[in-house]
Amino acid sequence: MICAPVDFRKSIDGLTALIQEEFNHSPMENGSYLFCNNQRNKLKIIEWDYNGYWLYYKRLESGKFNWPNSEEPILSISKDQYDWLMNGLSIHQRDGCKEALARKVI
Repeated sequence: MICAPVDFRKSIDGLTALIQEEFNHSPMENGSYLFCNNQRNKLKIIEWDYNGYWLYYKRLESGKFNWPNSEEPILSISKDQYDWLMNGLSIHQRDGCKEALARKVI
């Protein structure tokens, strides 16, 4: 997750160049990168597949993403945190249902 807002005129080439040049990461090795615009109502995701890039784009019809304010330029988030973000929640949830460890009903 790239924490600072990004110019959404950028597409795959511009976003991958930003990942490489600004953050010194390889977009082909480190999973997916999430970007948000200034208004926090649009999101882009760049993901490397074995022979090319995927570009995902989401625009909210109303509301805003609960994008984190962070001193860090890049945050690594879990699948749960990604799900929370997509549902309008903070990635810093304190509570939630714990995994049920019991494997028997009776």
